[in-house]
Amino acid sequence: MDEIQDAAIEFVNQLRRDDRVQVIAFDQKIHVLSPVTNDRRVLQNAIRQTSFGDGTSLYDAIDFVVERQLRGIQGRKAVVVFTDGVDTTSRRTNYQSTVRSVEEVDALIYPVRYDTQSDMNGGWSGGGSRRAPTRTGGGGWGAPQMRDRAAVA
Repeated sequence: MDEIQDAAIEFVNQLRRDDRVQVIAFDQKIHVLSPVTNDRRVLQNAIRQTSFGDGTSLYDAIDFVVERQLRGIQGRKAVVVFTDGVDTTSRRTNYQSTVRSVEEVDALIYPVRYDTQSDMNGGWSGGGSRRAPTRTGGGGWGAPQMRDRAAVA
C-alpha cells in the first residue's frame, strides 16, 4: 500500500498548479477522502488515508466519479486509477455501462496496475509489477480485468 500511495503522491506533485484533483478510495463502498482541490497538502493527506478493504467495486466507483464529479466539468478530464485486478462487487454498473459513461463525458482513464498477488500469497516480493499510466484507446478506458483498491480522480 505504501508503494501505491507514494506513486499517487508523485502523480499529484507533477500536476500543473491549476489542475484540480479529488481523492476517492473504494472497496465494496466508495469513500470520498478529499474535496476537489489543487492544495497538494490536502491531497497528500487524503492519499495517505487510503487502505485495503474487502471487495472491489471498480465499475461502481468509476460510475460515481463520472456521473457525480465529472459530468458538469468543462475542459479536460481524467481519472487515474491505482489497481490490482478485477471488479468483484459492483452492483449498479458493469464494464459495458462504465465504458459508455466514460465516453459520454469524454474523460481519459489512466490505470496504473500493481501486482499485489505476492502480498496475498504470504509476503511482499518487493516492487511487484507496475506500469506507468497510459491512455488505453477509445474513450481512454482499459481492459475489463481491473481490481481497484485506491483511486485518484
